[in-house]
Amino acid sequence: MGRKLLARPTSARAVAATLLLPLLLAGGAASVSLSGRVVSVAGSVRYEEADMLWKNVQVGTVLGAHSLLQTSTSKDSRVDLELVGDDGRGKCTVRLFPNSVLRLTRMVSKSVGPVSVRDLGLGLAGRILVSLDGPFDYDVELTGVTDFGILARVAFRRKDAASGQTAFLFGRPETLTVIKGSIEARMGTGPQVRVRAGEQLRGGEVVQLPPTAPELRLDP
Repeated sequence: MGRKLLARPTSARAVAATLLLPLLLAGGAASVSLSGRVVSVAGSVRYEEADMLWKNVQVGTVLGAHSLLQTSTSKDSRVDLELVGDDGRGKCTVRLFPNSVLRLTRMVSKSVGPVSVRDLGLGLAGRILVSLDGPFDYDVELTGVTDFGILARVAFRRKDAASGQTAFLFGRPETLTVIKGSIEARMGTGPQVRVRAGEQLRGGEVVQLPPTAPELRLDP
């Protein structure tokens, strides 16, 4: 049986997740390019680079900016990416779930004095799980692919972290669930609110999920 793969995302319903770090960086900021390295893959997953040719994803595959990843519609299809670069220690992993497409549009680390931030752009149609630890700050902006309308913004500040790891899930329908740690987030033009582990942001409302919620059973 052939692989069941999504068509290239062209619909206005496709969702982009752009991880931005818009801190006011003064002149002289050091900048380091990052890459995404595949650390785990299951089922059928393929990727495309500048040559516009689809290739099978394998553990160890390194993807630069503008690469495209696609999982199949099979329920066992998924891939985990880890950001790698010369910006010191710290870990950010992105898990792409079945029936999803992810474009790596920008991956840069910047620092001014003691402040280290990562500027990542991700185009998404589907669902992702983002896990963060290490010494970096992150701002996350999720937008539409075609109209670039803002769906959600997420801010993570290491100084506010109460634990060693923060993990959140974003996907269809547009909901943001915090599995570990806490973040500041808002949907669309709504107010910014703090969302803690076990809570979900729907629209502008934060709700407490039951411990048995399937989202909370995911292992980041």
